[in-house]
Amino acid sequence: MVSGNIGAIGAPDTTAKTAIKSQLDRDAFLRLLITQLRNQDPLKPVEDKEFIAQLAQFSSLEQMQNVNRNLELLTQAQSTFQQGVALIGRTVQAVSPDGEYDPESGTTVLTGEVDSVDFRSGRPILKIGDKLVPLENVISVS
Repeated sequence: MVSGNIGAIGAPDTTAKTAIKSQLDRDAFLRLLITQLRNQDPLKPVEDKEFIAQLAQFSSLEQMQNVNRNLELLTQAQSTFQQGVALIGRTVQAVSPDGEYDPESGTTVLTGEVDSVDFRSGRPILKIGDKLVPLENVISVS
């Protein structure tokens, strides 16, 4: 029999919720379900309705995790978008993406005003003069 703070359908009580929240994933749920089935009383097996309810709850949990993951990705993309757009019209210094040496400054750092921002594969690419520079190459903004 499975004991502890987990009820019949795998829902933690409020005190243990934060402790096991990050640990109760798909594999843990399936291990719990298999353990429950192995240790059930043969004279009182789990009813089909209970089993189906547990699977439905697991499916809902998995979908909520997928939605949460997608929302995190959307939030990251929006933040990156805002960072790139905020640099339009600003003067930046960036490491040249092709490592091209600038004889005027004696470095591979390129300085210029951001004319526009293009997004490729979810990454902001700044247009500085005739150069395309990824946002992560920017080392200073003025």
